[in-house]
Amino acid sequence: MTPAVIDVYFLEGTKGLLRIALGMLSFLQEELLRMKSYDELMVFMSHSVAREEIFKKIDQHTLFSKTSTFKITNGLLTELERLYHLDENLQPSKQNFNS
Repeated sequence: MTPAVIDVYFLEGTKGLLRIALGMLSFLQEELLRMKSYDELMVFMSHSVAREEIFKKIDQHTLFSKTSTFKITNGLLTELERLYHLDENLQPSKQNFNS
């Protein structure tokens, strides 16, 4: 599946990658909603083995069919970038920790 994802990036850029990420999250949605705590969620998301069985069931056609349902506009990308930079500015810098 990796070469196809790279192809999407070259063809569609950030919009394509965001659609793929949303598509993958949609396949995990039921599992994620069953989790009772933030810690459980973080363990699940940080260990690929936990997600392996779910992703084994997904082929490229299924994933790309799902991703085509997400509409990503330039306005949405701009807003996400703004929120990212806002969050980045609110967090203490690494230099503060080294001082």
